[in-house]
Amino acid sequence: MESDAWDVHLEERIAVANHEDVQNSHDTAGVGATPEGEQRGAELTTVVRERKQDLKTAFGRKLDDLRRECGWTYEQLAEKVGISLDRVKAHISRGEGAHVATLKAYADLFSKELKRHVTVADLE
Repeated sequence: MESDAWDVHLEERIAVANHEDVQNSHDTAGVGATPEGEQRGAELTTVVRERKQDLKTAFGRKLDDLRRECGWTYEQLAEKVGISLDRVKAHISRGEGAHVATLKAYADLFSKELKRHVTVADLE
């Protein structure tokens, strides 16, 4: 996901959170967000900004998004790829590059689990 697409994705998640709070507040008119919705949106925005800052590279964000889509922990991903937990965390959180063989292992693993073609280029 490119940076602009990532920003749009995050904005959509914040909008959904605000919309859910409006619905949950029994505001039948649906006009504006409730104070609770605004607070939840602000909290989500903070969490999203922190996550974006923590995941320093597009590679790290993409890898983490695919991991989450599979429903795996960092430990499960490391085990399935056959690398250490520290390496997985370095790839995701610190944006450290991965060896070509590791990139291929990630792509093959995600392709199999998600039942769609994921290439090394998709990860970069």
